[in-house]
Amino acid sequence: MENNLSGAMSEHQNNNKSSNEQYISLMDIWLLVRKNKKLAIYIAAITLLIGIFLNFSLPSIYSYTTALEVGNQIVNDEIVPVEATETVIDKLNTGYIPIIKRKFLQDNPILKDEFIIEVRGSDKSQIVQIISKGDVYKAEYINKLHSLIIESIILDHNRTIDSVKANAQILLSEAKEKLGGIASKENALRVQLESIRVTLESLDDYKLQLNKRITKAEQELERINSSNYQNKDIQSLMLTNQIGEWRSDLIEIENESKINIFVIRSEAEKELNNVENEKETAITEIRFRETAFDNIQETRSLGKEASMSIKPIEPNRLVIMFATIILSLVFSVLGILIYDFFSRSNQKTAQ
Repeated sequence: MENNLSGAMSEHQNNNKSSNEQYISLMDIWLLVRKNKKLAIYIAAITLLIGIFLNFSLPSIYSYTTALEVGNQIVNDEIVPVEATETVIDKLNTGYIPIIKRKFLQDNPILKDEFIIEVRGSDKSQIVQIISKGDVYKAEYINKLHSLIIESIILDHNRTIDSVKANAQILLSEAKEKLGGIASKENALRVQLESIRVTLESLDDYKLQLNKRITKAEQELERINSSNYQNKDIQSLMLTNQIGEWRSDLIEIENESKINIFVIRSEAEKELNNVENEKETAITEIRFRETAFDNIQETRSLGKEASMSIKPIEPNRLVIMFATIILSLVFSVLGILIYDFFSRSNQKTAQ
């Protein structure tokens, strides 16, 4: 037990000794810095000046963004893009941008640094962004490069848009042609109904004339029967036969002719009603086709040139200044330690 106690005490003393050495070492450094504070300030000042110079000598890098909206059309009451956003991004990254950028650099050999272009997009919209980084001196070149890329993708999409418009125009023409046929049929039915109306009026007039003739003939027949004419029997028979023929005509008009005409008119009116419904449907279809044609939107650039970010995105000068301050403190301590090391070495050599 005594051995264990003595071992623990020995270990505790060693730990205290190590802590004291570390504490003394830090104190020595602090005293050394205080002793050579002018040198420490000099080293820190030089480090700060170098850091500040480098910080403000680095060019400010801005972000340049150009956006385009992919053309779309209305299909089944839904907006459908001419080409999916992912497809447009893939086309730009694998085809258009490398080719156009290579040719652009060949045409502008003064540009030594290759432009890094990033393409972004979203499934929720038809907006595609083309983003580049550069200083203010490259703004003109970035605008030209972005314009070439946008023009290329717009030209590619316009071929598809032209096909879509041509197809929409064909559908619209077919709908108008269909409406023309329905209108012709409607006019024919209206002419037929007007003819039926005129025929019925003529029959009514003829019926009225027959009734007048019958009334007059009956009056004449009564007069003949009440007279003492020698040939009154013959005249009476002739008038009676005539009245019978007229009454037969009236019966035919009321029963057969009018019924047939009414049936024809009913069928014509029913067909006209159907034609009017078809006409309304055709007009609605034409309006839909016209709206669909008018709503075909071409791929277009959102803005005339690339939009530059308000603040530079690189470098982060605040972080650089903070790092410079830390490094100035570290370098001042290291400088003093190195200075002290060589001073002691020289003293030992002199002794």
